[in-house]
Formats: sequence, C-alpha cells, structure tokens
Amino acid sequence: MRLTTAITVAALAMHAGCAAPAPKSVAGDGAQLRVQILEEPAQCRAKASLGKFLLVHFESATDDSSTVGVPGTFHHSTRKTGLPIDIAMDPQNIIPGWVKGLEGVCEGAKVELIVPPSLGEPTDPPGQTLRYEIEVLQVSDTPLEGPNVFARADADGDGHISVDEFANFFNNVNDGKPIPFALFHREDVNQDHFVDWYEFTGPKGTAPPSGMKPKDTPPRPPADADKPATLNLMGEGASPTQFQYTTEEDRDKTKLVIDNGVEKTIIESERGKQAAMRTEKKEL
Repeated sequence: MRLTTAITVAALAMHAGCAAPAPKSVAGDGAQLRVQILEEPAQCRAKASLGKFLLVHFESATDDSSTVGVPGTFHHSTRKTGLPIDIAMDPQNIIPGWVKGLEGVCEGAKVELIVPPSLGEPTDPPGQTLRYEIEVLQVSDTPLEGPNVFARADADGDGHISVDEFANFFNNVNDGKPIPFALFHREDVNQDHFVDWYEFTGPKGTAPPSGMKPKDTPPRPPADADKPATLNLMGEGASPTQFQYTTEEDRDKTKLVIDNGVEKTIIESERGKQAAMRTEKKEL
C-alpha cells in the first residue's frame, strides 16, 4: 500500500489532553480534505506528527460524496485481515490526505478522513473521493514493526512460504481480490519455488526462524507486476522444461501454472472466490 502531492492544513486543534476537535474542511489543490475525530483516549500519551511512525488499523470505502464510482463501495479493511500497518508520517510514504489528516491525532484515537482524489491514492475508476476510518494504535519516534506477516503466511512453520501457503494466505486477507502471483515471483529471488525469510520483504520480525541460514540468492529483479512472467525455478543454466512459472493477471482474475515437464499444477484466482487448484498430467 503506497500512497503523493503536498497540501497546507492547519494542525488539528487539540486540547485537554486529547479532546476531539470539531470536524474540519481543509482546502488543498482545489479540493477539500475533511477530518473528524470519532473517538479519543482519556489521556493523550503521544500525537502523530511529521517524522513520527504509526501503527494503524484502517477501513476504506468510496465516500457518499464521490461523483465517481459507486458510493459506499468497500475497498479494504485491516481489521478484516487482522493485520494493522506501520506507516511513516512522511509524504514519500503515505498519501498527503493521511499525512495532514492525521497530524496532531492522539495515540488511541479514531479519525475519519474524507480524501478527495487530488490528495488520495489511485482508484479504479480514477477520481474517487474516499472515506477512511483510521485507528491510531501506536505513535513512536522510531520505526515500528508491524505484525509478523511471514509467520502467518508460513503455515507449517518451516521457514519457507510455498505457493500453496501464499495462495491460502491471500485467500484470507485479500478482500476477495485475485491472488497477486506476480508478487510471489518477485519475492522468490532465487526461483526455487519457495520464499524464505531472507527473501521476504514484508513484516517478518527481527530474526529468522531458528537454524535458518541465508541462501545464495541473486540480486532482486525490478518489480514489474503488470507483465506476465515465465521463470525457471531450477536456476540459470537449467532446462526451462524442468520447472516453469507462468502467470496471467488482470484486475479480476489471476492464473498461475507450474510446469515440471511431467505435469502442470494450475491455480486460478478470481475476484470474490476462493482459489482453485488442479493438476493436469502431460502426455509423454
């Protein structure tokens, strides 16, 4: 989740520890960012500000005021996935609507942001005004470590995420969207059909599973999620017929084919449905 452009907003008026300010409408780039504190803690231990690091839960949807898209359309919920996100209060890290909308919000507070398209993230269709409900779980001066996503995806705890584990994990957390198999390809740097702790770039704790040592991996290739990929899992110099990934992806459907020369394992993922896997024997 990456979210750019700068706006000027007065800091939220906070008083009596962390009393809720009145709803605000803030002009920026010809649009309006609206901010409302929904809940605040009895005591404000820390406030969000530029340079701080936050751990947050959030839900997002198309706002009722949006002239594009279907008002009320659900987009994402970290509460549904059980995975809060860690963010930096920095325009390079999150959308300007979040940077300025969260300015001055207390740790433990919930805030509603109505973010116009000029201050928000890309949407499909483009130009939607989005509503975010954000709970600030923690505010810190130093980077925070979010939930250990690697441990959750590595269901059998062997220190490696297989294609099956990857698919099962995204079936549970991806809000019905197709499984992003191209992401698995990018993470599997040495193309051995698994993503280990050292390859994994998401939240994974501070130390690998006991006894794990780094593999001899090549440099990470550039991200290119938009193009289908065919990758040789056996490494450079091996015959492509020994093991291949092939992916097909669009907005509503993804398909992964793993071909070992004897049989094909096919995993298909469609928006709103559980992934389906089948095996096809090849005629010799």
